Parts: sequence; C-alpha cells; structure tokens
Amino acid sequence: MEQEMMLTKKGMLGNYPQQPHGGKLVDLVLKGAELDEALKRAAQLPAIMIDMEAVITVEMIATGVLSPNEGFMDEANYMSVLSKGRLTNGLIWPVPLSFAPTGERNRV
Repeated sequence: MEQEMMLTKKGMLGNYPQQPHGGKLVDLVLKGAELDEALKRAAQLPAIMIDMEAVITVEMIATGVLSPNEGFMDEANYMSVLSKGRLTNGLIWPVPLSFAPTGERNRV
C-alpha cells in the first residue's frame, strides 16, 4: 500500500495498464497519529450497529475498491445511478452505494 501511494504521488500510476475508475484512486485508510486521533474521537460518539454488508462496503470505499466514490452516495448521485447508470459527473456506475442502518438499537 505504501508503495502504491508513492507511485500515485509521483505520478507513476499512469504506467500501469489498470487505472482507477474515473482516474482517481481513493485511499481513506488512516495511519499513525491520524488513526490514533480518530479512534479517540470515535470513542466519544454514539454507536450504531451495522450488518456485514455495510462493513464490507465501508472497507471497499476506504481502500479505493469503489473509486472514485469517497463515501455512500448523496441523493443526487443515488437517483442518477438508478435512472441513468451514471454518477452525476457522467461517470458510469452500475449500482448505488447506500447506507440504511436497521435494527432496534438504531431507532431514534
């Protein structure tokens, strides 16, 4: 992963035959002090329960598997993907990325 980040920063990713979809490789995985700080903040936040599908989707977003998406879709992108098979920026995307926690613990 570190080598991949170095290649991206140096602009050498263009030498690889497989390019990130939309030309942007997302890497939202925190490391070092950023990770420590985020874990401390997270401990103070309310908790929700999510199913394994959501866990996997979050991991795929964070590690760039679903590039160029940087999170679950907003309503405009969700509706655009449903109706046109494209993100609002015109990039082809087949399935909306949505998040809807369910269960008794998540009720307001």
